[in-house]
Amino acid sequence: MSIERNIYLYYLHNFFKTFSFWLPFVFIYLLSKGLNYTELLMLSVVAGVFQIAFEVPSGVYADFFGRKSALIISAIAKSVSVGIYILTDQFWIMCFAAAAFGVSLAFESGTGSAFIYDTLRDLDKKKEYKKIEGTAFSFGLVGMATGSLFGGWMVVTGFDLPVLLTWVAFSVAIIVAFFFKEPKHHKASDDKAYFSHLIKAAKFSWKHPLVRWLLVFEGIMVGVLVVSHKFHQPYMLLANVDVVFFGYIYVVWLLVSAVSSRFAYVLEKKLGKLGSLILIVLVVGISLIIVGMYLSAFAVILFLFGQFAWGFIRPVINDYINREVDSHHRATVLSLGGFMGSVFIIIVAPFIGYLADFYSVVTALLIDGVIGLVLGGILLFLISSAGTAKSVRS
Repeated sequence: MSIERNIYLYYLHNFFKTFSFWLPFVFIYLLSKGLNYTELLMLSVVAGVFQIAFEVPSGVYADFFGRKSALIISAIAKSVSVGIYILTDQFWIMCFAAAAFGVSLAFESGTGSAFIYDTLRDLDKKKEYKKIEGTAFSFGLVGMATGSLFGGWMVVTGFDLPVLLTWVAFSVAIIVAFFFKEPKHHKASDDKAYFSHLIKAAKFSWKHPLVRWLLVFEGIMVGVLVVSHKFHQPYMLLANVDVVFFGYIYVVWLLVSAVSSRFAYVLEKKLGKLGSLILIVLVVGISLIIVGMYLSAFAVILFLFGQFAWGFIRPVINDYINREVDSHHRATVLSLGGFMGSVFIIIVAPFIGYLADFYSVVTALLIDGVIGLVLGGILLFLISSAGTAKSVRS
């Protein structure tokens, strides 16, 4: 099989691993099993802990034993996670599902980007990375949108069928991953041991100011969005939006993310690095603050801005990082972005869940937005300083 087929299989894999029929009501589904907001956010904490535990080791595994097998492990873990949620309504058992989901995220984080980047490197098409990664991410978002549309129609008959179909779709992603062909890894000849590789990648990321702050920036911005996603559905219910419309709303949101991801390279080229990063911070922070100030069905439109950022962040930030990192460390270094996001979620999610339980959902969204705006602003300064220092040294 020609390695060029990896590109099209990568698109297909991204579609099925996100072909989620339960997406428009997943948090309502979990709340219906008796969870409160604190427990709902604690599932994110459990997922985050396991993502942290496996994040960097999974990147090292991918660098040493292959991106293909790492992506297969990720797909299996995600399928197992949904299966557990289907079978239980006990919080402590759901924690096992959250743990499996965290493992899935860890093995996926950075690995897919490294897989497709090295595929393009072998094909002498590295310059097309940002375009192809954006296209692949948009396929994933289209998978979410398609599943959301059908799931929204099905939910009127109950949760069981769309949740089961979500498990089936995630299982198909496992099959697709088996057809990948492993690209060359371009390992350094002195990388002979797991811990040696890990330490070298960590040292590189720490000593490279631009890479370090880009990883933190990606982790925090994605973390803010992940936390806010837990409250989209409860917010809409409080704003008297009928659940039967959730599927249509999610389709619009996800198509915005898909278009944003697909054409991220075009907008980034016009804005430049600093302009793109400023846009991310403003879009994430200000939109959540406004939504957190007003409870209204019309405010739901503002969630579109977060969906734009969701599609824009990954292809842009990963491209900046890929330019600075050698292939033999690429998956490990990129996985550190997910590690940073997990740390942020573990620290912030319980606090935001507490605010939702004891104050309100809108208060939780408001504070989440403030955190994103403040921390994003600080990181913009650090990234700008690191970029200036690099240009002066060069």
